[in-house]
Order: sequence, then structure tokens, then C-alpha cells
Amino acid sequence: MTANVTDYDFLELRVYDIHGYAKGRVVSKSAIPQVIKTGTGLSGFFRYLGVKGQSSLHLKAPDYVKSTNYKMLPILDTLKPYQRDVRGHRNIATVLCELRHLDGSLETAMPREAALALLQQMKEEFGVGIRSSFEAEFGIRDANTGKPFAHEANYASLAVTQTAGVCSFQTTYARWVPKQLTDNRKEQRLDICRELLRRSKSSRRVHGHTANAGGDFLGYDVTFLDSIVTIDETWLHHCTPETMQDSMTWKYPSSPVAKKFKVMRSAKKIMGTVFWDSRGVLLFETLQPGETINAARYCQTLDKLREAIRRKLLGQLTNGVILQHDNATSHTARVTQGWLEKSGWEILPHPPHSPDLAPSDYHLFGPLKRELAGKRFSDDEKLVDHVRKWLQNLDGSFFREVIYSMASDMIADFKTASFVYFQRKGLHIEFMTCVEPNAQRCGFHFNMSIWDSEGRNVFVDPDDPAKLSEFGHHWLAGMVEHSPAMLALSSPTINCFRRIGFSGAPTFANWSQEDKKVSFRVKVEAEGNIYIENRLPSSACNPYLVLASTLAAGMDGVRRKLCLPPPGDVSRRLPVCLEEALQALDADTLMKSSLREGVVQMFMYTKRTFEIDELKTFHELSDEERLLKEKEYYYFPF
Repeated sequence: MTANVTDYDFLELRVYDIHGYAKGRVVSKSAIPQVIKTGTGLSGFFRYLGVKGQSSLHLKAPDYVKSTNYKMLPILDTLKPYQRDVRGHRNIATVLCELRHLDGSLETAMPREAALALLQQMKEEFGVGIRSSFEAEFGIRDANTGKPFAHEANYASLAVTQTAGVCSFQTTYARWVPKQLTDNRKEQRLDICRELLRRSKSSRRVHGHTANAGGDFLGYDVTFLDSIVTIDETWLHHCTPETMQDSMTWKYPSSPVAKKFKVMRSAKKIMGTVFWDSRGVLLFETLQPGETINAARYCQTLDKLREAIRRKLLGQLTNGVILQHDNATSHTARVTQGWLEKSGWEILPHPPHSPDLAPSDYHLFGPLKRELAGKRFSDDEKLVDHVRKWLQNLDGSFFREVIYSMASDMIADFKTASFVYFQRKGLHIEFMTCVEPNAQRCGFHFNMSIWDSEGRNVFVDPDDPAKLSEFGHHWLAGMVEHSPAMLALSSPTINCFRRIGFSGAPTFANWSQEDKKVSFRVKVEAEGNIYIENRLPSSACNPYLVLASTLAAGMDGVRRKLCLPPPGDVSRRLPVCLEEALQALDADTLMKSSLREGVVQMFMYTKRTFEIDELKTFHELSDEERLLKEKEYYYFPF
């Protein structure tokens, strides 16, 4: 079933503040259509709140600290349902929003907007894009007993990558009817998950990750994603009218009530089938009147798809095709299975009654239905021609978004949802960097590689001793150069600095290939691919600020052609406390200008006004007592 925003009972509108915490509003079903069109109000008061929600609007506040009224305007591409384990049995969706001033202009001084602006700048200036992931380290504790959920160190980790659908928390799906799964179905799902993880672990072409407490190496094969071809069908109607709510307009109270005539969806319709991958639409075709999809008909369509792949994706048939389709009878029939086996194509595992892998439903068909809403077509030919042109005009980035989603969005959503999820399970999840004196200090490593429009990793030079290209040398040199300022944005609490210099955490502004105590590691994988691991972030970081600061530093290094210091250099020590890091950030004019001055001002003001000012009274206490005070302050900030 095609995902539609009006299918949900409630919609949570969300923006992320300077601390990385979700703020916003929840609207009911009746208000959703109007909110989608015109947005809803939100006070800008939240932008200057402390990490615990303390008010910052007082007489001593600088002139730039002020409350402004905004409109939250939903970004429909980010719409996705909540997992039912998080929000119970209500049908609830969440969507990220832009903040718009009342005159309609965009508020750019927000962490996510700063990151998006730098991504666009990198694309325009250098013609490249980023593939990235976060390694999320955190603690889990029994809410009643306070005992660690796992081993004594109470340390867990997972990799949040751009690999859509690999991690359970980032599943995205359309509205569906829950089914009571048998034990056999549950076991089947578990087996499929294990197989996908095994496959990822066996192929280490891009982005290796520490995925558990033992430090096992896990590589996610990004080329695996480029091999996926997804397919789905949808009905296309000659007339798809707007709903009554969609067509409403705001009026003054004294205005006469507009007459609304009920308009039925046209009975004339055709079935459309779309095959697409991360680069765009490969094949679009429709059924003739009276025709049905059976195994024989589906195999004929697969023949056309194979020819389309041969023409549009040179070498892909040789490299291998992974077909992602549902468990319809025509897809699972013996005839179809025989065709796939003969062609050597692989099927992406998809357990029954699982809507987790439905990218067409939640990413493609929703915008298509909105495009057709309110339009009338006199015959099949005109309807098909309109849909075909619409599909052809979609930018390639539209399709890459669902395959290579923004890792910062994923991890921000994960941190927000996990608090609710684990509470419902009687557990506490800990993103505070250091909770116990002898416990593991949790990091939030950010892995990245930069790719050009031809699909080449521009970091790679196999002839270089470090395997880094000239671009890679300059990019990494920029990160080393700006690492003191980056540390403020990546380790944003007083408690975070208990990690600096600790086991597995950096002490100096440096880099290496193997040493885990450096700020940045160059990871060379078995096939010669390269990515850079930013080890500065702690688990309390705002992922948007991590992404933005990394992009700003790397691009500055490339522009200025900065020279990379020798590996393991110890000439520049990192700041040892939050105030030192803030001073380094304040002195870094490039970082302040790149992230928009308003973002850095907002960050520094909230940190100094609250955390540093409020916790400085505990300096005379013992270290153990100070840690207890930090725990009271940071453990559950919202």
C-alpha cells in the first residue's frame, strides 16, 4: 500500500536544536493536510535553551539572543513511520522540518541547515559528495536495578551507516496491518538479518566499523547498494482529485463558507510498474486493459529489464544484479525463480509480512501521487506519457537519497527514538560519555569518504605510501589543522572531556593508519579502498555539527592545499576542557564563517551560560563527587 501522510493518526513535526535534541510539535490527523501545506507555528525560544532545557532569555543576554516566531514546514522526503515498539499501537509518523520566518525566508542558523549548505557547497565547488557513517557507542542499564545490561564495562556499539534497511532502527515502511508472527516466521527474520550481517562483514570495500564491544571489524560494501534494483507496482488513475482537506484555504472568520463538492477518484486506471536503482529509473511499463501480472508476464518484464540494464548500466550484468521485490505470487513462482537462477541474479532477502524494504512505497510513489493529484487525463496514453516524463525529469540525487541516506539524520533519529524504546523495555540507554569512573568512555566516531560523479573515491591513490591522493592529503590536513575547534563541536559537554586522553581516545591533533589514540585514522581496506575515521566525537555530540565541522575543515584544507604533518605527530595537544575548546572555536574564523556565525554564537552562548557557569561551583569537590554532579546534569537531559 502506498504511503500517504494522511494515513497516520498523528504526525510528529521535528527539528533538532543545538544540542542535537528533538524539538517540535505533534498534530492530529485532521490537522495534517493543512500543516503539510502551510506549516505550523513554533517559538524560537528553544534555540537558546540549555542542555537541560534551562531558559536563557534574561537581562544579561547578548543582543543576538532573542525569541523569534517560526513556521515549521515539513520536509516530506524525510517522512517515515515510527516503529510500533517506540510509540505503541497508534499509527504515528515523524517528519523533519525547516524553520521558516514569518516572511517565508529560511532560518539558516540551525545545525542541520549548516550541514546541508556545506554539502551543497562541496558539490558545487569540487563536484564531489560524501559517503559517511557513525559508530554509536552507548551504555545500557536496567532501569530498576541500575545494573549494566551487558558486561561489567556496560559498553555497546553499533554502526549507523548509509546502508538503508540494514539496522532495525532505521527501517522505513508504509502503513500496514500487523500480523501475529509464528515462531517460524520470527526465526526466518532472524536468519535473514544474520545473513545480511554476514555478507556485510565478508565484504570490506567501504567503511569498516567497530560494531561491538570486542572491536570486531565490520565492513559495509557500498558497491552492494549500487547493485540493487528495486521494483514495485502502483495504480495510476485518470483522475486523482485532491482531498477536501488538501484543497482548503485559510479564510477570515467573516468569510463565507466555501462550497465543497465531493469528487470521486476515476474508475479508469492502469497498473504501472517501475524498476529503479540508485542512479535512476531503469524501466517503466504498464499493463494493457484486461492483462494481469502472472509469472510468465513477469518474466517477460524481467527480459526487458535485463536489456535496459545492459544499455544503461555498462558492466552491471557482469558485476551482478540484486533484485529487490516483494513476495507476490508472480515473484515467488517456480517459473520466475528459474529465470532468476538462469540469469545469475540474486534476490535481496525479504521475509513475509515485512514492509521494511519498500523503497518505492515510501520514496517514489508518494511524490508521484502528489504530482498526479488534481489532474485529469482523457486516455491511458496521456497519463502514461505524463508519468514517464515526470520519472525522466527526476534528478539522480532523488534516487540516491533512499539508498545513501544522510547518516546524520539516521543517527539523530536513532538517539531520539532509543530513549523511548528502551524505557518501554525497562532499560536506560546512556549517551552520556562517562557515567562511571572505571567505565568505558563512549565515542561516536564519524567515518567518511569522498566520491566524484563517476563513482570514484577521490581519497584513493594506490601509488602513495599512505594510499592517499593529493585531494585526500589536503582534506586530512585541513581536519588536523582545525581539530581543536572541531573538538568543541564534537565533544560538547564538560563530561565529554573525561574521554580525551583516555584509552582509545585522542590526545593530540594528529593522524595515523593504525593507532587508535590519534584524532583521525586513515583506514586502508583489503581491496585498496580508503576512508577516514574522525575519532574526535563523543557519544553526547550533535551529529549535524560533527558533519558540518568535518566538511568545513576538509574543504579548507583542499582550498589552501595544506600540508599533512607526519603520522603520529604530538606537537599540538588538544584542549583538555570544554572552555579551552570553546576558546579554540572562537579563534577559528574559518569554522565560524563556514557554519554560519549564528550557529557558533548559539552553541558557545548556551555552553558558557549554562554548563560552564553552573558546574564551575563544583571544582573544589573530589573527582568522584564531580562525576556524580555531572551525572545529575547530563544523564537524562530531556
